[in-house]
Amino acid sequence: MAHEKSGGAESSGAVVAAARKPTAVRSTQHHRRAGRTQADRPTAHLQCLQGVAWPTPRPPRSARSREDLRVVLEHALLSVRPGTEADFEVAFVEAKAIISSMAGFEGLTLSRCLERSSTYLLLVQWRYLQDHTQGFRGSAEYEHWRSLLHHFYEPFPTVEHYEQVLTA
Repeated sequence: MAHEKSGGAESSGAVVAAARKPTAVRSTQHHRRAGRTQADRPTAHLQCLQGVAWPTPRPPRSARSREDLRVVLEHALLSVRPGTEADFEVAFVEAKAIISSMAGFEGLTLSRCLERSSTYLLLVQWRYLQDHTQGFRGSAEYEHWRSLLHHFYEPFPTVEHYEQVLTA
């Protein structure tokens, strides 16, 4: 009885070993077919990265000057005529392409108020105040922006500009 148990354990151990062996052989054969040795294996995946132009990393925040960190934040609370919210959002998609092409544009967010569904908060990041007040507003593109969006506003929004004081 003990012999049968031992034989069963040996045969199951042999099955496990046999199941592992083809995997190891296949891995070695793959490397031989690819012209690589087992020693090349850890760095073989890096060879495909040679010659790739990676972007230059930005210096850490602490190494950048205060001027580099400064961004002007445009704030506009937009009251849209009730019932035109969906049309406004569609028009804003087109208007976003206009403003994002302007010099000094850094990014924007348009958020819809949860309590008043016809009120939106527009935050636009500009490199310099003049990029917005003179560059964008003085451009032909601004006239197109205006024709797309200004008829939705009731009343016309007050636009203010902010600079960052603190972050958390």
